[in-house]
Amino acid sequence: MCSSDLGPGMGRPGENYTFSLRVTDPEGDDVYVNWDFGDGTVSGWLGPYPSGSTCGVTHAWASEGVYQMLVKLRDAQGAETPWIPLQEFIVDGTPPVVALVRPEARHLYLGDLRSFPFFVTIIIGTYTVQVTAQDALIGLAREIGSAHV
Repeated sequence: MCSSDLGPGMGRPGENYTFSLRVTDPEGDDVYVNWDFGDGTVSGWLGPYPSGSTCGVTHAWASEGVYQMLVKLRDAQGAETPWIPLQEFIVDGTPPVVALVRPEARHLYLGDLRSFPFFVTIIIGTYTVQVTAQDALIGLAREIGSAHV
């Protein structure tokens, strides 16, 4: 059995992240832990850990992607679990693409009202700026329009 307060769900390539797992055995035996980080890296059997204790591990992913973390447990008597899915870890080192939607370039604005084309952008009064942010890896696509200038 294992319960987790694993660690972060997202990070950058090449940076180390620490994950922890509380392991228990129904008979109270010591437990060995094998981590699969989803990138072709497997920790091998770590331990033994006393039943009820926490096993910690550190890992860095080399490249961007979404990785499924798995764990396998084995007690001191040799009883072994199948691979248990823990969580997905997203490795993203590319910043989102942010684009200005409003105000449009080369227009005169009276507050939030676009008046007419102008040789430069001029805003008179309070204006609500709108931007979009997109990140292809994590599927983020948002329009934000609450900033007043």
